[in-house]
Amino acid sequence: MDKKKVVLKLTNVVKEFPGVKALKGVNFDLYQGEIHALIGANGAGKTTLVRIITRELKEDSGNIEFMNINLKKISVKEARQLGISMVEQDINLIPFFTVAENVMLGSFPTKAAIIDRKKLNGLAVKFLKKTGKDLDVKRKAYSLSPAEQVFVALARALAVNPKLLILDEPTARMGLSDVKILFTTLRRLKSEGVSIIYISHRLEEIYEIADRVTILRDGENVLTSEISSVSANEIVKAIIGERGVVTFIRKKETVLKEREEPVLVVRGLSGYKFRNIKLEIFPGEVVGLVGMVGAGKTELVNAIVGREKGLEGDVILDGKPITSPYKAVKFGMGVIPEKRKKEGIVGEATVCENISLPILSKIIRFGFINFLQERSYCKKAVEIFNIQTPSLTQKVKYLSGGNQQKVIVARWFLAGKKVLICDEASQGMDVGAKFEIYEFIRKFAKDGGAVLYSTSDIPEAVQVCDRIVVMHRGEIVKEYESTDDISLDEVVLYAMTGKGGQINAKEN
Repeated sequence: MDKKKVVLKLTNVVKEFPGVKALKGVNFDLYQGEIHALIGANGAGKTTLVRIITRELKEDSGNIEFMNINLKKISVKEARQLGISMVEQDINLIPFFTVAENVMLGSFPTKAAIIDRKKLNGLAVKFLKKTGKDLDVKRKAYSLSPAEQVFVALARALAVNPKLLILDEPTARMGLSDVKILFTTLRRLKSEGVSIIYISHRLEEIYEIADRVTILRDGENVLTSEISSVSANEIVKAIIGERGVVTFIRKKETVLKEREEPVLVVRGLSGYKFRNIKLEIFPGEVVGLVGMVGAGKTELVNAIVGREKGLEGDVILDGKPITSPYKAVKFGMGVIPEKRKKEGIVGEATVCENISLPILSKIIRFGFINFLQERSYCKKAVEIFNIQTPSLTQKVKYLSGGNQQKVIVARWFLAGKKVLICDEASQGMDVGAKFEIYEFIRKFAKDGGAVLYSTSDIPEAVQVCDRIVVMHRGEIVKEYESTDDISLDEVVLYAMTGKGGQINAKEN
């Protein structure tokens, strides 16, 4: 075999954040004209690693070279000029800009100090053609589908004629036809000598598109291999480590001896990114909804809480149909959203004002808030949930992420809701705050509430939940009961492939 040219080499790269060692001496190399899959569980260090490569972050120690150039003193702009380009998981297009303006952002051609629209549109057409996707470059970005947005972001990445292209979960927002277009494009780029780092949780895609795979776990690279030489089971074991068989912590005693009527029923629900979902949640239990990025969990949660329209099927809460967020809250549902700063808290409002939102109707008399009653209520919440705040009048935006999350939990916990919907409830929190959230959720269930706990952290779900429902590509592919003994690698395998059992590379 011909000796392959190494275009990127990371040696003993270390990166620390306060209280967290994100990368612990990572080594990584990339050949010219190869597609190298980078995978690992949430928090494994993938995002930190690629942000160091793009120079968005600087390593604390170690060395990184690209095309024999040391990147230590290179800026983001200089890295892009060298040919390092990335399509991020969160696509940030400017909504009211056209497709062409988004593709050529920062590089508008001008004539006599005025934007040359004809040339702008022509260049955008050229780079969009390279993606394999045909789009009207005069369309506004807000009118694009999620998959179309990815192709616009890819065209923008290709506008610098990259030598290294990084893709972070690009297919999470795509259907199969668009995935086929993307993979055709990636193979062509590879044949032209472009090196590609491909981040994904979908094993079937990795086997289809990648030449090699590197797995990170807890900030360390634990496996690098030709993709044809490693089985799916070996990949999963490398991702989760030698944890062996893990049984549910919550056994029969945590579930009601005889199940009552379900308090939340999801019946034949279909919508964007999910199909024919059937789910029942009973009082006194925590049901885990697990899956990888792009499995459809967040979209399903949004539908259950009434945020999505045009759905097939029904969501019934305590016998009443949920058709809007207003009805969800009115009929007894509380929500801990994934994006707490955007959807969970009112940053400019005080701790007290945030906590008391669901009970305002109970403490308003003749159009005025009973502030003594509100203060007493919120003081109790702060004490119970150990919310670290200098005062009840502190603006929530100044609290730590963990304490902001506790404010949201306290809001619903004390409002007397029947059902709590949690979407990545512990994301971005330190270990201590995470366990406090777990205990609050368990207490909510113990007191007769029902919880749907959506998370991509499968070990967390095993620890917190009574039952676990696994999603893959918009469908429920496996369910575990509270009395089951399970192995983490089996759950992860279902989440990553939609199947259990022994799957080897040849089958993929």
